Amino acid sequence: MAKAAGKSTKKKRRARPRRHDEGPIADNLPRGETSENLPPLVGPYDPPPAAADAIRRLLRPPSPEQVKAAKEMRARIDDAIGIESGLRPPPWMRTASGATRRVESKTWITCEAKRLKARDEVPAGISITDFARKLAERMRAAAETDHSIRPVGWKHIKNNLQRWGLWPISAIR
Repeated sequence: MAKAAGKSTKKKRRARPRRHDEGPIADNLPRGETSENLPPLVGPYDPPPAAADAIRRLLRPPSPEQVKAAKEMRARIDDAIGIESGLRPPPWMRTASGATRRVESKTWITCEAKRLKARDEVPAGISITDFARKLAERMRAAAETDHSIRPVGWKHIKNNLQRWGLWPISAIR
C-alpha cells in the first residue's frame, strides 16, 4: 500500500502523566518519601537575608510623606535651575496648574518683531519678504530649545504681517 503524500505514518506518542510525587527529585528519594517532605531549596543565587530585606525596603512604595517631600525638593530644584538658566517659562505661558502651554505664533512673532526693532536689528530698507524670512528663521531656532513654540513658515508670516500691525516697520510700537 502506498504512503499518502505529506502525511507521517509514525504514531504520535503522548507523554505519560506523572503522579504528584514523581519527578527527577522524587526518583532519588527513599521508598515512601515524597518531594513535599524536603526542606525548602536555597540555591547559590539566592540573596542573603539582609540583602533580601534591603531589596524589599527599596521596592516598597513610598509613603505619602516621602512623596510630598520629593515633590517639594523637585520644585525647589526646578525653580533654582529655571531662575539661573533662564529656562523657566515667562508668566504668560504658565497655566493655573503650572504646566507650560503652547505659545501662539502671532504672540511670539509680535514680541520678536518688537524686540528686533527695539535693538535696531532691522535694517531700514528691508523688504517684507526678508523680514518674514528673518522672523521665521529665528522662530525655528527658538522652537528647537523651547517646545512650546510651533514654528510657522515665512510665507504665513509675510501674509499676516500687515494684519498683525508689524508692517511697515514704523508701525511696530
